[in-house]
Amino acid sequence: MTVSSRPTLHWGTEPLRWKSTAFNVDYWGAQVRYYYDGRCSWCGTGYAAGQSWNSIGAWFAPTPWGSSTTYIQHVQDKLAARAWLQAGF
Repeated sequence: MTVSSRPTLHWGTEPLRWKSTAFNVDYWGAQVRYYYDGRCSWCGTGYAAGQSWNSIGAWFAPTPWGSSTTYIQHVQDKLAARAWLQAGF
């Protein structure tokens, strides 16, 4: 099975999400904003607009809402490390 024939949750994004960093970042931002704005009608208990970290975590696993604590911690750790300030980045 090739990548293009595999079922995807992100219909209409192939092959751009694999070939374009700019598209991938823009698409990620749109998804996070979707959750943050409170547009998800299927996210379940505890979901509400304005939950910034849970909205970022939803990129990894949107359901059950708030279950992406490991992913959120990983992102927070990367931000705290500030790798972009290190020589050779």
